[in-house]
Amino acid sequence: MLVQTYSSRSLAFPSDKLPALSVVAEKFGLIFSDDYLAGLWRGFLHFQILWERVGADTPLLPRPRKYQASSWPWASLNVPIRIESRFGSNASDTLMEVLDCQVQPMDEAAPYGAVKSGFLKVRGRMRSVPCEMLREGHNSSTFTTVLDVPGLTTKFDAIEDDLTGEDPASEPLSIFLLGIAPM
Repeated sequence: MLVQTYSSRSLAFPSDKLPALSVVAEKFGLIFSDDYLAGLWRGFLHFQILWERVGADTPLLPRPRKYQASSWPWASLNVPIRIESRFGSNASDTLMEVLDCQVQPMDEAAPYGAVKSGFLKVRGRMRSVPCEMLREGHNSSTFTTVLDVPGLTTKFDAIEDDLTGEDPASEPLSIFLLGIAPM
């Protein structure tokens, strides 16, 4: 709930997102006795990575140019988010396994503050899916991403620069989806 409320606030410097939460995160770290990973907790990763941006009908924006976090924590975007557990609180309720996760803080003396890198390594079933990006209007730079997967709802939280290229509507794409939670 804290992250959901906080992410809806406007910051003068969005890169201050994690440092601004660092004191609160440190207090929770003492309570949880858990590793803090750019706004998420290792022991809860299996459902905290299921965050999504609020307002899925709003246009997608590119990721911030200045690095804030890897793509998997909510801190990577400057949009309101929500974290909804679609299954139980047990990692065994998920369709994937977290194998490793590391975050490198900007300052080793401030492990709850800004980060300079990170990775998440998971194991699970993947599926190649055709992906089509449709231009919204003749000269628009806004695109709708269409996936053809019966029975699956997929949302994109940001446009990845490597997906957009010169004209994303000109070439067919295939992306890989990792199953995280049962539907």
